Amino acid sequence: MFKRLSMLIIVVFLVSCSVGNKPYSSNYSIGLIESTGQKNNSVITYFKEDLTKVNSISYPYGSMNYHGFATPIVEDGFLYTIPLGLSDRKDLGILMKMALESGKTETIKFNRTNITGAVVTKDAYYVVSNLNSSSYIDRYDRLSNQIETVVMDNSLVMSIAEHQGKIVGTGVLFEDAEKYQVWLLEFDFDTKSHHLLADLSPFCKDPESPSHFQSFGDKLYMTYLDNLLVYESSNDFVSAINLNAPYANQMIVYKEKLYIVHADVVTHAVKSKITVFDPKTQLMKTHELNTNVIQIEVLKDKMIGLDLDTDSIYVYQVENDQIKQINQIVISPTKNLYMSAIFVK
Repeated sequence: MFKRLSMLIIVVFLVSCSVGNKPYSSNYSIGLIESTGQKNNSVITYFKEDLTKVNSISYPYGSMNYHGFATPIVEDGFLYTIPLGLSDRKDLGILMKMALESGKTETIKFNRTNITGAVVTKDAYYVVSNLNSSSYIDRYDRLSNQIETVVMDNSLVMSIAEHQGKIVGTGVLFEDAEKYQVWLLEFDFDTKSHHLLADLSPFCKDPESPSHFQSFGDKLYMTYLDNLLVYESSNDFVSAINLNAPYANQMIVYKEKLYIVHADVVTHAVKSKITVFDPKTQLMKTHELNTNVIQIEVLKDKMIGLDLDTDSIYVYQVENDQIKQINQIVISPTKNLYMSAIFVK
């Protein structure tokens, strides 16, 4: 009797574990990442285009966050995220890679603390991290599995991007506690050095630098406060375009135009807006969202938005530069986790 009861308890335990983590299904369009820095645990919940839930899968990584600037990367059928681990350590030091069709995951190990940005190319994975007033830009060769590193002392480089086949980033370079400059940088992994491309100091307040990039055409666009900074590599010149709203953050390209999210990602005190900017005509139009959407992604002819204040995912119809809300789902967050980011398949 005792043996049969024990077996029953084991079966019930296994069933209860599997219920909360159903098998992976590729029949989805949107992924929602929930995470925590209190323990190594994150959940991705998968939704169809009409926002019906497909399933939820747990992953043994903490702090798989948006962080206000490092959005998940979807490239060639794979999702890439930067889990930091426990929030008081931030030393997980990996780039997580997940196949969108099979759900199979693997980790690319960099053994770094406080990774804040990543770039994925066909040849290599790149991450940037900073610790003790030094910044580290690592290149992981996808063929040889070898890592090359550019080390920058007395600097704070938090964001990197690919532009015209080069890896660039923005950083604050310190001479001392009171004297610094903000630069757009290019990284050379053959010589393990960096090059100064353009001085961004005239456009930046306090010791901070732009964290959102968009390479489009022959120009590199950066958002900072209420400006759109435009870098032209032909002459290493930077100009500033004043936007119609503050808190310019994430950018995406849709139908040959830039869609710029204006979001107060810290206090959420100001409702979000989206500016549609045409690089060819230099014309722009700013739309009120009346939500606190902090991140957007494009799914076919629709735009998906994440609002952390209302725990909501919004769907917008985008047509003739008009943005109209057509659907919303309010999420019941997983216990002890918080909503962090979205991605589209």
